[in-house]
Amino acid sequence: MRLIPFAFLTLSLMACGSPEPLQHQEPLEAAAQEESGPTEEAWSQAESAEVAGEVSSLACVKRCSGGLSNGQSCVSDATCGKTCSGGLSNGQSCVSDASCGKTCSGGLSNGQSCFSDASCGKTCSGGSANGQSCSVSSQCPNGFCVSHFCITHLCITHLCVTYC
Repeated sequence: MRLIPFAFLTLSLMACGSPEPLQHQEPLEAAAQEESGPTEEAWSQAESAEVAGEVSSLACVKRCSGGLSNGQSCVSDATCGKTCSGGLSNGQSCVSDASCGKTCSGGLSNGQSCFSDASCGKTCSGGSANGQSCSVSSQCPNGFCVSHFCITHLCITHLCVTYC
């Protein structure tokens, strides 16, 4: 009587497209696969290397990725610091975007410090007066008078990354 429900269940699962049955692994195959992983000897060498102050190939380490502390050991993102990404303070340590300053994105004041778009001016784009200062497009024969922007540079947080 017990074989009938089992046979019914097996046939039902086969009819529904069930996954392949589990494959049995021979004990000798399992032993061979275990040997391919780290051996007890490798683990003991790793432990003795850690005691000696060396980093084992089996150990994980945390390092800063970028910034002034790039590649140095770290505990958290805060220990890796922040640096400016662009502008006059590019690559220097910072606390916020405000400490990285602003610079003009183009024109006659390109790359210079600024406080607003108005301080970056306007220049002719195209035509016979290309690159010259202007206030309206009529001053740019066959071209346009374009505004240049005062862009804020970002203070980027560097990450403490785990490597294994």
